[in-house]
Amino acid sequence: MKIDVTLCNRSRLKVAEWAVWSADHKVKDQGHHVLDVVWVNPETLEIYIDVATVRKHDCWDFLEEADNRQLFNAYSEEHTNTWAEKFANANKSFIVPIHCILRGYGIHNLSSKNDDSEILNLFFHWLDGQGRKPDEIYEELWQKCHVALISPSEWAAIEEYDSYEWDDQEDGLEPRSRNSEDEQMVTFLRNQTVYDDVVDRIERDSYHMAVKTAMDLIVTSYDFDQWLT
Repeated sequence: MKIDVTLCNRSRLKVAEWAVWSADHKVKDQGHHVLDVVWVNPETLEIYIDVATVRKHDCWDFLEEADNRQLFNAYSEEHTNTWAEKFANANKSFIVPIHCILRGYGIHNLSSKNDDSEILNLFFHWLDGQGRKPDEIYEELWQKCHVALISPSEWAAIEEYDSYEWDDQEDGLEPRSRNSEDEQMVTFLRNQTVYDDVVDRIERDSYHMAVKTAMDLIVTSYDFDQWLT
């Protein structure tokens, strides 16, 4: 008789966190194909890590960052060898890549990482709650760092006229990239104590939402798929 693992919050949470981490830190081969390095036993929700593939493609940051998020009890060569041995000795007919037990995995983005534009949009939403305007932050950047970036109101004017760059050709300047501008602003926010706390909270909230989505997908899978038959 199979165990209804959906009733075990600890096991369910562990798998959800590994699923999100796998989406955040993809291991790819030279052809940029995503490789399956996190596996799971569908009946017990026990996790297995394909350390050999991580080593082969020199993706140690995958394991180091997993340890930073406390998915490992401790990260060391000895500990890594234990995970490698566990995967090597696993019955491959009983374990599957972690995404295989998540119903609807393909239509859900489980990554908790936000790009710079998403971080700024969420930051501006917080700023609005403080009764402040985004342009004030761009002015603050100029006052503190003497860096002039295109403010949101200026971008809005540019987009209104169906143009996404300044005409700087006469000055010999390269067209400005909005992605580059967003990256510079997020870097500025991270270097300001008050704003850095807000950005950290945005990232934590994003992570918690991604884990919740993964847990919901796990429960849905075990409610309707083959594992309870």
